Amino acid sequence: IYCFKPKLIIMKKQMILYVFSLMSITAISQSKWFISFETGYGFGGPLGSIEKNMEKSNLNQHSPAIDFFGLVFNGSDYPKKTAGIPTLLKVGKRLKEGRSVYIEAGVSNRGEVVGFQNIGSYGNTIRVNYLVGQFTAGYQYSFAKSRSKVGWGPSLFLLQYKDDYKALSHHNYSSFVPGISAMTRVPMGKEKHLLGVELVAELNAAPPAKMKEIQKTSYTLDYNGSRSNYTSTLKASQVNMLHGMVGLALSVRSKSKK
Repeated sequence: IYCFKPKLIIMKKQMILYVFSLMSITAISQSKWFISFETGYGFGGPLGSIEKNMEKSNLNQHSPAIDFFGLVFNGSDYPKKTAGIPTLLKVGKRLKEGRSVYIEAGVSNRGEVVGFQNIGSYGNTIRVNYLVGQFTAGYQYSFAKSRSKVGWGPSLFLLQYKDDYKALSHHNYSSFVPGISAMTRVPMGKEKHLLGVELVAELNAAPPAKMKEIQKTSYTLDYNGSRSNYTSTLKASQVNMLHGMVGLALSVRSKSKK
């Protein structure tokens, strides 16, 4: 009997979630509210600025090759950068035909940059993982003879970054920056259905954000037990906060045009 209790609890929770979701979608379809989940290709933002600062901080060196029992593995060139995928949630309400207000929140830009300095026995690696949080309150306008929409509004951006997040002892940093956001949306097909897909493009502008100095120290021990420290430093800098996204939005909306 006890073996079935966890399964029954899980089934009850899933049923409650399903009923709640169904009620929410039904309520949206009968009201002036709309919700959309957006994702796509992100561009701009702090990624390029961090990469350039790595180069200025001598973290752009080639890692040494590794000889493993005669097998030689070549080193890598640094810095290395990787862009992440933005994800945003938008909730809005139609005021009248062609006019809406909305709030938008989520991660509008993210990425990782890794730098290396060939110092000491094994070298130092500094890894910066960051994301840009966005909160926007905006106004959306729909063109009378077109299905396209445009929107704009003030935004608040939060730059959060970590140094060497894979290490046991890493540090978290954050910086707030005010800005402005603009977007355009084009529904793929007529808006006669509750669920729909839209093409979306967003552009966010804000002054540069400050990043603090980040240090990484390694050490070696000689035969006498004496310790030698080797410190690499990513200099404090300002990073670009002009960024945007081009992608798709999955929308839940009323059948009336917003």
